[in-house]
Formats: sequence, C-alpha cells, structure tokens
Amino acid sequence: MVKSSSNQELFKIITSAYSSIIVIMELSDCLDKSSKLTVHDFFSQIAKTHLHGKHQDPFNPGVFLMSSYLSLVLGKEKWKKILPDVPAKSSPEEWVICKCKFSDSKKTDPSLKEVIHRMRNGFAHGHIDCNVPRDPNSMSKKDLLRNTMFTIKDGSNKSKKGTFSIEISALNLWSLNVTYFNKIGEHEELNLKQCK
Repeated sequence: MVKSSSNQELFKIITSAYSSIIVIMELSDCLDKSSKLTVHDFFSQIAKTHLHGKHQDPFNPGVFLMSSYLSLVLGKEKWKKILPDVPAKSSPEEWVICKCKFSDSKKTDPSLKEVIHRMRNGFAHGHIDCNVPRDPNSMSKKDLLRNTMFTIKDGSNKSKKGTFSIEISALNLWSLNVTYFNKIGEHEELNLKQCK
C-alpha cells in the first residue's frame, strides 16, 4: 500500500474523478452526434484533448469519493431521519459500518447516526487520507475497490466531542452510498405520498 501523508495520492484520486467527468461529458456528446468512433479511438481522442495524452480509467476510486461527498455532505442532515437508531457496531449490514474499523475518543459504542455524522464532518472538512494499492492496474476493479482504503477523521483533542476516525474501503463506501441514496429515495417517496 502507498500511504499518503502529503495528500499526493488524494490529489491523484481527485484528478481521476475529474477525468471520469470528462469521459461522461465527451461520451454524451458522441451519443448526441451518433458518432461512429471505436471505444479505443474515443479514449485516445479524450486523452489527447483533455488529459495531456494519458489514458485515464473512468472507473476509479475517485468516483466513489466524489459520490460520498455528494451524498453525505450535500445531503445535509437528511440522514438523521433515515438512519436506524442502533449502535454502529451492531448496525444492519446494509449500512456496512459494522464491517469498518472506527474509533471515537469520547464514546466506546457510538450510534450509527453518530458515526455517519462524524464521517460527514470529515468529508466536509477534507480530513481524508487514502491508501491505494501499489499497482492498481494489476488487479480487477472489485479488488481495487476492496483494497483502496480511506481514513476519514473528525474533531481534535481540544474539541469537546473528541476525535473520531474510520477506515473504510472504496467498495464499502460505495455500498454505503447506494444504501443511503436508496433510503433517502424511499423516505422522500413516503413524504410525497403523505402530502397528497
């Protein structure tokens, strides 16, 4: 694993997420124009015009980091209404937190709501470290996601709420996002039905 103390790996992940957005944008243009480009020609054209001649894999851990930021931070406090009020260590598996290593300096057994809240704070303030495999191209996409680890931190020794840290794989982060997104959708749908 490559440990990033200088945020160099985190910058690479953010850059890879940006390149994924470019791929989607260019693909949309090609579809609108009914382009006859081959997949190889398509990626070569993008690399030449947008990515300094380098081929970037649009499927990368940066996409999962980006989706987590969108769901946890921009989702604001919606999670308070949808999360079960249970200890995080024994929370339902669909929330994947029970599969993660986490610590809270003030609470020995924080609730799922508290853990998600602390993760949200860590994302919002950019307190994220990452460990990526040395040679990500040598493994399957699922193994890459399973072996790319994010450490999200919140608080400080000086704060009343103490320190918090969670280590979560890109794969589990994605699972958490999917569950979160689906639960928000169910919650909003229920609210719409009740308003009618």
